[in-house]
Amino acid sequence: MEPTDGAELSPRARRDSLTAIIASTFGVGVNLGVLTPLVALILERDGVDAILIGLNAAMPALAMLLWGGLIGSFYTPTLALLGQSFATGDLAVANAAFILACDLGGAAGPVLGGAALDLWDPHGLPLAVGLALAAFLLFAASHRNGGERA
Repeated sequence: MEPTDGAELSPRARRDSLTAIIASTFGVGVNLGVLTPLVALILERDGVDAILIGLNAAMPALAMLLWGGLIGSFYTPTLALLGQSFATGDLAVANAAFILACDLGGAAGPVLGGAALDLWDPHGLPLAVGLALAAFLLFAASHRNGGERA
């Protein structure tokens, strides 16, 4: 993992990079290397067709491609809209606010969804997602005229 531009990585940057690589490899490796073959053995023992076992083995990879594509498809157009909507001096603040909102949603969403599911099983999660969508739509509708309240 040598830098290509001749710059040396600090020890902290090397450690952080190595930690990210190990965590990613472990997450994918446990899923594909342990869980998928184990589930395949259980399905085979229960007499499930080989085609369905193969589809089961392909699902984690397909899910990662689909989910990553969906989330990634929102990020780039949103940055383009930020660039069109804000002056150069305000663009850094707008980008920081966007990243903060994405990270807060990514951290709070699973926690709130899990809490809603615990409170009202099995309807809590769809209700929490619906409420979050309604809140977003109300916010978007109230700021429809270029940031001015409608």
